[in-house]
Amino acid sequence: MKLTSTFALLALPLGVLGRELTQTGATWGLRAISHRDAHARPWQTSLRRFEYFYDETAGEGTFGYVIDGGVRISHKELEGRAENLWTADLSPYPRNEPNYDDKTGHGTHIAGTIASKTYGVAKKAHIVSVKVQNRFGKTTSSNLLSGIHKAVKDIIDKGRVGKAVINISLGGGCQERAVSQAIQKAVINGITIVQASGNEGEDAKDYCLAPKAGAITVGNMKPDWTIHNTSNFGSTVDIFGPGTDILSLSSADDKKLRSMTGTSMAAPHVAGVALTFMSASGSPKRRHEIVSMLDSTCTKDKITGDLRGSPNKLVNNNNKKQAK
Repeated sequence: MKLTSTFALLALPLGVLGRELTQTGATWGLRAISHRDAHARPWQTSLRRFEYFYDETAGEGTFGYVIDGGVRISHKELEGRAENLWTADLSPYPRNEPNYDDKTGHGTHIAGTIASKTYGVAKKAHIVSVKVQNRFGKTTSSNLLSGIHKAVKDIIDKGRVGKAVINISLGGGCQERAVSQAIQKAVINGITIVQASGNEGEDAKDYCLAPKAGAITVGNMKPDWTIHNTSNFGSTVDIFGPGTDILSLSSADDKKLRSMTGTSMAAPHVAGVALTFMSASGSPKRRHEIVSMLDSTCTKDKITGDLRGSPNKLVNNNNKKQAK
C-alpha cells in the first residue's frame, strides 16, 4: 500500500513536546535520516564522524516488536529496555524448553538500529522480541504466522495500538496468503507494520513478504544516496532507508557490534522513525497517521541513479535543526 498524503494535516512536526538533541559520532544511517542531503564524504561510513539530530522523547513509551531470529536482550546498548515475548524455537534438551537465543545476530542487529542508545533511531523505545526462526535463520510459514498473531495480540491486549510498530525483516519470496491476511488484519486494526522489500535485486512485488497487505515496504539506500544493487525495487516499495554498511549490535556478547547490509537494515530505520513520531506527538498514532507522517516528512527527490520505478523518498525524522 502506497504512502499517501490523504491525512497530511495529521503530520505534526517533531520538537513539539521536547528539545531536539544532537548525537555526535553517529552512524551514517542516523545522519541520513536527520539531514536533507548526502554527506560530502559518503565513503567515511566506518569512521562515525556524523551528527544525528533527534527529538528528546526518542521513542519513550513506545514499543518496537521485532519478528525475527531472536534478540540478545541483555546487550548493554539496550539498557534493559528489551524483553522476549514468544519463540517458535524449542531446545531439544532437556524438555523442549523455549530457546530465545539469537544465533545469527540478525534480530539483535535490527533491534539495535531501532532502539539502542548509541546506534538506534528511537533511543528510549522498548524492544519486544518475537522469535520465529531457528538457529540457522530458517522459519516456516506456520511459525511466522504464529509470531505475527502473538505480536498483534500482545499489542491489542496491552493497549499499545498507536504506540507500537512491528518490524518484519524477512521475505525471500515467501508470500503465503495466510501471512498476508494476518498482516492486513493488523493494519486494519491500526497497527503499523514495516517490512523489508528483499535483497534479490528484483521487483519487490514478487519477493517481499506481503506486497498488498498494507505493510510499509522499505528499500536499501547506500551512503552515496543511490540504491543498492541488491535492493528490491518498484512500485511496491514505499520508502527507502539507510541499509548499507550499517553498524549496530552483535549477538555474540553483551558489548560487541557488527556491520550488516540489506533491506533488513533499512526497515528498522523506518520503524524507529515511526516510533519517534509516536512519542514526539504526545498521543497514540494509528497506522494511517504514521503513513501520512512518513510521506509528508520524508526527503523527496534526493536519491540519485536509477530507481527502477521506485518512489524517490528517503525516511526523515523531520527535526528542526536540519537544513530544509
